[in-house]
Amino acid sequence: MVAYEEAQAFVPLGPQKPRLMSRGLRDALFVKGRLKPGVTRAQAQAELDVIAQRLEQQYPETNASRRAVILGPRHPEIERGREIQTTLFMLAGAAGFVLLITCSNLASLLLARGAGRTREMAVRLALGAGRVRLIRQLLIESVLLALAGGAAGLWLGVWACRGLSALLPQIAQITQGGFTLEARVFGFALLVSLVTGLLFGLAPALRASKPDVHETLKEGTTRSSPSLPRQRLQKALVVVQVALASVLLVGGGLLLQSLYRLMTKDPGFDPRHVLTVKLHRGGAGTTDPEREAAFWRELSARLQNLPGVVSVATAFPMPLEPSSWTCPFFVEGRPLPAPGQEPITDVFSVSSDYFRTLGVGLLNGRFFSPEEGAQSAKVALINQTLAARHWPGESPVGKRFRVFPLETPDPWRTVVGVVENFRLHALNESPKPAVYLPSMSGAVLILRTEPDPLSLLAAVREQVRDVDPNQPLHDCKSLEQCMEESVVGQRVTTWLLGAFAGIALALAAVGIYGLIAYSVAQRTHEIGVRMALGAGRLQVTRQVVGGSLKLALWGVAAGLAAACGVTGLLTSLLYEVRPLDPATFAAVSGVLLGVALLASYLPARRAARVDPVVALRCE
Repeated sequence: MVAYEEAQAFVPLGPQKPRLMSRGLRDALFVKGRLKPGVTRAQAQAELDVIAQRLEQQYPETNASRRAVILGPRHPEIERGREIQTTLFMLAGAAGFVLLITCSNLASLLLARGAGRTREMAVRLALGAGRVRLIRQLLIESVLLALAGGAAGLWLGVWACRGLSALLPQIAQITQGGFTLEARVFGFALLVSLVTGLLFGLAPALRASKPDVHETLKEGTTRSSPSLPRQRLQKALVVVQVALASVLLVGGGLLLQSLYRLMTKDPGFDPRHVLTVKLHRGGAGTTDPEREAAFWRELSARLQNLPGVVSVATAFPMPLEPSSWTCPFFVEGRPLPAPGQEPITDVFSVSSDYFRTLGVGLLNGRFFSPEEGAQSAKVALINQTLAARHWPGESPVGKRFRVFPLETPDPWRTVVGVVENFRLHALNESPKPAVYLPSMSGAVLILRTEPDPLSLLAAVREQVRDVDPNQPLHDCKSLEQCMEESVVGQRVTTWLLGAFAGIALALAAVGIYGLIAYSVAQRTHEIGVRMALGAGRLQVTRQVVGGSLKLALWGVAAGLAAACGVTGLLTSLLYEVRPLDPATFAAVSGVLLGVALLASYLPARRAARVDPVVALRCE
């Protein structure tokens, strides 16, 4: 095609190959493509129409009245790709926040260490050492610290990948070998360690290498009060740490709430005691419709007679499976929409006992009869979302529609019933329009059982083998397991962001503790004088803790303000949770202020126990 940059086709081998190679295949076929620069969807659609007309002329028996339609960005596969992209960007941003908190913590500690080495630097400068040489030494020290931290992080990353591969085998299988760290990751970690070591070690090195030589040597002591600029810089770094931790905690709290509501939400069906088993389409190993129908009819009868089996159904695709037929929807008697603007609906092929097996209720009309499933009659069931969208305020029972390109040349189907909404592809999706077509065959067996569904798996496998020894079974699991796997992405995202938020909280606590402890150590003489003049322990403790809470309040305020802008990016990942959830913001504020209070308690307690006589004698 002229409109497309590249065309590729992948045909799977195995039992389905003869069926897939048949031009009479009536299943919907989806092809993904990227338009060339400057080519519009209308131009591409026009070219597809020309190709469809040529195929119809060349193969009139199989391609009569069949065409290809561009679905565009509304297709669920593209929407899921955008969600994955948003998730990756969010996790990368969270990792960057943790890196910034770590680096600001390191810079604060280097500032404190530099203040303790003020006399050493003054002596070296007095003996003739150049400032550039001192800066180079201090930068080398900070880079070595950063490289050591990067090496430790890579070692933890290796173990974390092994843990994720064990905890998430479904995702690990996609990566073909589990989660691993590539050589590019090691190179990136080395580069980040070097850059952060230089960048965040520069300010402490510049400040530590420029002491007042005359005043420092005249003091005759190794301890001096920190300068006002140094104090302000250290406090600013602590505020930044608390602010970044606030953003991560808000994001983690929102995702945790979303996951909880997702797992406790009614999916619209009863997943208890339901077994799902996937088979290859065309179980009899032939494209002969009669032999295929006979296979499913005999298999369903055998399974229904198994002890402990309540009902048996077939379907394609299965519930909570991402893929489906997604087709344009046309109502009889209404004008056709413009090409590419057709309303879209999901189409499912199900047997007559499908809804009873899943526990889905009927709102209007009737279910399929077994005869309709065996004959693939021109009837259909729709869900309440589709009914409300196309027949608002009236009963759709008896109305006719078609879903192109599933059926030709007599495409019109009659609605015989309306069923309740239930989650079609994922637990976090909003109700989508759906059409259910009767069919005895399918790619999935669904069995409702009285005992544990997995306990009947061996018996099910034996019955399938008796009907067709060459029919393989795969993805055998309970429907509850399917529900768990459908939210594995949300669970992993929540775990990772929660881990980042926990690390950020711990680092912020360390930063507050380090700053307050250093401040108390530097102000021992001042505290001793105040206590000698009558200040009590409670007053000293209140002053130290108050200074810590003041920094935490500034950090929390800045962090919550930043979170108001950042959490909007999480909208597509949240389920029934607002990005600006007041409860989450209040809880994060309380946690951070509580952590700041605890982090400052030990230094405050140490300050309150200063002996004025000992402090003044030491000075």
